[in-house]
Amino acid sequence: MLLVTGVSGALGRLVAERLAGRDDVVLGTRAGLPGTRRVDFDEPGTLAAAFTGVDTLLMISAGYGEDDTVVARHEAAISAAERAGVRHLVYTSLAGDGDHLP
Repeated sequence: MLLVTGVSGALGRLVAERLAGRDDVVLGTRAGLPGTRRVDFDEPGTLAAAFTGVDTLLMISAGYGEDDTVVARHEAAISAAERAGVRHLVYTSLAGDGDHLP
């Protein structure tokens, strides 16, 4: 099973639309949308249940914040994925947008 995080954001929403209707895909967000798993990188207690049964995790970056905050969020998610037995992790992120990347 594939879990896509961050489906309430711009990139996550686009990915979710492309994967709509597949039985092997579950969607995750901290927003608590109907039909999604609760995945909140700021609340590590939500991650064990969210990652149960997941083979591949598409982890969309956890949003804005100071570098140490974002790193802590991602560390919590990666550690929880390892404990849950997730075999593959795909991570998406950019440090900035526009014509020139920082």
